[in-house]
Amino acid sequence: GGGGAPSGPGAVTIAATPWCNVSIDGRAVGETPVVNHALPSGRHTITCVNPELNVTRTRAVDVSPGEPARVRIELQ
Repeated sequence: GGGGAPSGPGAVTIAATPWCNVSIDGRAVGETPVVNHALPSGRHTITCVNPELNVTRTRAVDVSPGEPARVRIELQ
């Protein structure tokens, strides 16, 4: 081992009201809620689409190793 800044995978939990289809960095991951979805550390783009409401929301999230990020998206 060695010192230095932590690196490695993190995770993100995404909740939406009412609901949406979620893509992270352009890759579909399914409908909300998305719980503890593993991601590399760093910045990611979350796209949330609700076809019933014809609403799209985009969020940037910074993921840190060992520290789950939480994103809440309001669609209405």
